Amino acid sequence: MKNQELLAETPYAKIFSEKKKRLAETLLPQLKNLFENEAKTHGVDETFLDKLFATLAHDFAGNFYYQVACTVDEQKKVEERRRYEESEKERLEALKPLQLSFDEFRDTIIGKWRAIVMQEDTNAEFAIDQYCSAELNGLLDYFYGRNLFSGLDVRKGFLIMGPVGCRKTSMMQAFQNNPFASFRIVEAQEMVQAYKEVGEAAFNYFHITDKRNKFGHEHYEICIDEVGREERSVIAKGASFASTHINFIEEYIFRLYKSPRRLHLITNATSYDDLVKTYSEAAASRLLKLFNVVIFPENSPNYRLVGV
Repeated sequence: MKNQELLAETPYAKIFSEKKKRLAETLLPQLKNLFENEAKTHGVDETFLDKLFATLAHDFAGNFYYQVACTVDEQKKVEERRRYEESEKERLEALKPLQLSFDEFRDTIIGKWRAIVMQEDTNAEFAIDQYCSAELNGLLDYFYGRNLFSGLDVRKGFLIMGPVGCRKTSMMQAFQNNPFASFRIVEAQEMVQAYKEVGEAAFNYFHITDKRNKFGHEHYEICIDEVGREERSVIAKGASFASTHINFIEEYIFRLYKSPRRLHLITNATSYDDLVKTYSEAAASRLLKLFNVVIFPENSPNYRLVGV
């Protein structure tokens, strides 16, 4: 009976229940045919015999499917182990790009950036030109970990500023997985919506846990996109009538200033004055202090409109 009880505790109990019943029903008449004459010879009571055969058939079926369940479970473990070892091998293989030269790393990032742009618009033209060359070089130095670009502080993230359509976001998407500090992109409005849904807990939105990437990262910093386009006056669900509406991103900036952490922001603001108009001078001045600031030229083309 022990195996019967163990089978009932496995994930296969429900799957094998009906099969076990059918096997027992199939075995019962065969057991009777095999042993009925022998039992009668020794004068075994027929009622007892029926119970005995039913128990034997039931136990055999239970033991059989318990062994099947164990085999299936073991095969699953073997397959999971194989997949893990394969994944680990791939990860270790993927670490080899860390040995790439800076020029090779640059080519990899540019290739990713080009692919992202072309995925959005197959007719798009892509080139590293005067509108993005300096900005790209700064990010390459930072995320490669050589920090040769003047004025960069690796303890800080980037505040990426520039006009609409100049490919700020697609550039950062190309850098999401990198040797130094991988990150995930979220939109400012997503964070505002999180505040509306869960309140204060949304302010802890600093890191994202995800599957391990080829650089061994499982915990990712965040890059907040579309900063300045989110709702400006919101209140948390369930807040009291007397609660005050807040500008969530502005409050997020104030809290970040008190407890600095590395993250990145992307905004269509092109100047300090734009940041002041969007939030306040208090928030704008803190942003400049908190981040490595990268500003795309104000005359950068809107690539979404090129060729339209």
